[in-house]
Amino acid sequence: MLAPWLLMFLCLAIPLAAWTGAYDPGPWKNEVSTWPDSTSEVLVMMICTTLLLGPLAWVLRQRVLDLLALALVQNALIFSGYFYIDRTAEHLPNAAFGIMQMTGLVVLFNAVGFCFLLFFLALTYGVVCRRRLGLAPLVAPAEKLDARLEIFMRVLSLFCAGAIALPMVLTRTVPLLSSSGAEARLDLVMDSDVGRSIYHLGTALLPFIVGTLVVVIYRQPRRVFGWDGAITGTMIVLQLLTSNRLPLSITLMVTLCLLTMQYRTPRWLLAVALLGYVFLFTFLSGFTSLLRTDPQALEGDWFGGSLEEAYLGDNIIDLRDGAWVMSQWDFEPLLGKTYLGGAVAMLPSGLFPEKKQWHLGLTAVRIVGLPEDAHFGLRVSFFGEAFLNFGWAGVVVLGTLLGCAFGVVLRQVHLAAREPQPCLCRNVTLLILLQCGFPLTNTSDAFILWALGGLLVLIWFFVVRPARRVAAPAASG
Repeated sequence: MLAPWLLMFLCLAIPLAAWTGAYDPGPWKNEVSTWPDSTSEVLVMMICTTLLLGPLAWVLRQRVLDLLALALVQNALIFSGYFYIDRTAEHLPNAAFGIMQMTGLVVLFNAVGFCFLLFFLALTYGVVCRRRLGLAPLVAPAEKLDARLEIFMRVLSLFCAGAIALPMVLTRTVPLLSSSGAEARLDLVMDSDVGRSIYHLGTALLPFIVGTLVVVIYRQPRRVFGWDGAITGTMIVLQLLTSNRLPLSITLMVTLCLLTMQYRTPRWLLAVALLGYVFLFTFLSGFTSLLRTDPQALEGDWFGGSLEEAYLGDNIIDLRDGAWVMSQWDFEPLLGKTYLGGAVAMLPSGLFPEKKQWHLGLTAVRIVGLPEDAHFGLRVSFFGEAFLNFGWAGVVVLGTLLGCAFGVVLRQVHLAAREPQPCLCRNVTLLILLQCGFPLTNTSDAFILWALGGLLVLIWFFVVRPARRVAAPAASG
């Protein structure tokens, strides 16, 4: 239903963007703003309010958490960092003035992008509801699919734990406990192409393995003292020791969503969970940052210090880094180069050496003049990559495509949560599909997209396909 309309949209949007010049961000090179800027402040408050209250409204109405709602709320936190730009820019004294001049432009194109995303999300969701498109029937009873999924995830958890631990074993370094902090973490994943790929594969799979096993434990609490509890705890601790916090953030999101899809949750508890996630994301960002870089700061006011570090340290800084990149950019459009880098993310660098040159994070690092081996890669905000590649046309097209795709999958998530007998296998699959949309906003994470696509194939091959083959004779008999 959706694909023909999206194809028609692209066929019209691409030549229109070329004809009007909307793909070229060059005319906006000199569009700088003062600090503070009242217009940008109003836009930021509108973005933060919409991204917080909008998801909260549909979560309370549908009585289920979803990854899209949590991701949008997380972006509300990121954009609230606008009010601390002058403080965080002080960490980059040579670029501070340019950052504050370009922050208004970053706020503006993100505001436009989120408008298109939310509009087409609501439109597509409404169309799907109006046409009464329901869930596809299960190929086998839910309990059989879930039993096979449990076995599959237990086996996969061994690989995941090994993949996360392997770089620390090879480098004999535990970044969280190392005095060199970020340098130790950089050495951890840059030691070899193979080791880096295995590590990133493990972190991509971690959220859905842990989320599945937590639901299994919740169903039968005694399993917390068995294999499921032991391997789940081990994976979380190992990931924490690497000091890479993003996979743990996604793990928390996936786990909360799966639990609310599995069990009917009171609305007040959903509100607490959503706001609790906001608090934990902020607090843990600062706490783990201090734990890694300045443990002595935690001996005093560790709570207040952690919250302060979250916003004033190098943590919630996507907006600042986006403005930093824009201030150093020549405003020549990249014309899809970073998207090509994401498309070949699964290929080894030895076979495709251009992959590193096309990587979004490293492209941003080169734009600001840092050496490539000194930073993991900069994040340039939700719609920053689209603007770097295709200007305003990229922002509009990406917002439209994501809005349409998220609208369809979100409706499926809400229907699955209403089923009288929840199917964990189907719930995990739907959340994976939602998660696959986010790397399109930052192709530095494109490896995650390919890894999750592979996970869907494995689930079909080892879980769905055998369950269907067993169920078919039973049904005919």
